[in-house]
Amino acid sequence: MPLKYIIFFTFIAVSIFANFDMPKKIIDQIRMATVAGYDYVDKETIQGTVVSPMFLQKNQLKDLVYTDTSSMVYENRLKLNAQASEQLHNGKLEIAFFNKELAENGLRETLDYLLRDPTIGSRLYLGIVEGSAYELLNSIDSSKGAGVYLSDLFEHNVQHGNLPETNLKMFSSTLDSKTRDPFLPMLNKEKGFPSIESIAFFNGDILVDSIPIEDANIFKMLYQNFNDGLYNLVTENYKASIQNVDSTRDFHVRDEKGSIKVTINVKLSGVVREYTKGNLTKRIPSFEKDLEKDFKKKANELIKQFQELNIDPLGIEEHVRSSIRTYDKKQFKAEYQTLPIDLKIKFKVTETGTRK
Repeated sequence: MPLKYIIFFTFIAVSIFANFDMPKKIIDQIRMATVAGYDYVDKETIQGTVVSPMFLQKNQLKDLVYTDTSSMVYENRLKLNAQASEQLHNGKLEIAFFNKELAENGLRETLDYLLRDPTIGSRLYLGIVEGSAYELLNSIDSSKGAGVYLSDLFEHNVQHGNLPETNLKMFSSTLDSKTRDPFLPMLNKEKGFPSIESIAFFNGDILVDSIPIEDANIFKMLYQNFNDGLYNLVTENYKASIQNVDSTRDFHVRDEKGSIKVTINVKLSGVVREYTKGNLTKRIPSFEKDLEKDFKKKANELIKQFQELNIDPLGIEEHVRSSIRTYDKKQFKAEYQTLPIDLKIKFKVTETGTRK
């Protein structure tokens, strides 16, 4: 028998016997965690909470909440397993939360557990909680369960709202890149329900600032290309709501005699669904200019805010590094806060709607 066949069948045999020794997870003997939350207690202690659905009759379910304190996340899971009737497992974990105080003290150590567990998917949603993650998770009463409810909340706000795309893989990759600072959505309880209220920005793994979710569309349009967005324009003379906004942006970086020049081009188009000053048809050119002026003003203010905080969530340094051969990290860091960044905005009305 040729050697290659001997090697092939030997490999198959070893794989089969190795699988016999692998630990088996019988579905009736484990309890799937769908949401995890971590709260700051003190410099040495965190409070860890997980939510696990218990399925009842007639497609009904009840969320079971387990919580305890510990010095490490893995130690915390051992304590929570001591409370649960079956072993808690992360294979269905949808989202993980950290309270604001924990994020202000740095998330890298807490994230380490999530990154090392092979059963946790890289697309796991992450979020910050204003207040207590434990209290937020306890406040959810949904027939679909806390995990699916919160995952759906994030997903539709990414696809159709002001929330930029982010997850465990993107957050950890940004931390490791050293040329961009991460961000996460921040939630709070509003009228008893979880609500995305802002975008939290980090310097490394430490939370340093946030902007309201209503204003986050500017950041999202500077950060990524997307469609089906929303933009509200308020001037001294009228108000307007633009929906189905498509946005594309690109960066141009050039070196002019040792000085770095950055230009961000943003192209927008959308449908005017509401306009408070009568017939818009004859005013479209001036309306487009009004929106371009409004967007540029808000975007410049946001970029200046980032520069003053010395954070770079837009990845300006990343674009400079990939565009300029003479890129020097120390020089960029020294110049970033005063770096001139030019914005060129172009908006086009694609439809003004039909008035009945």
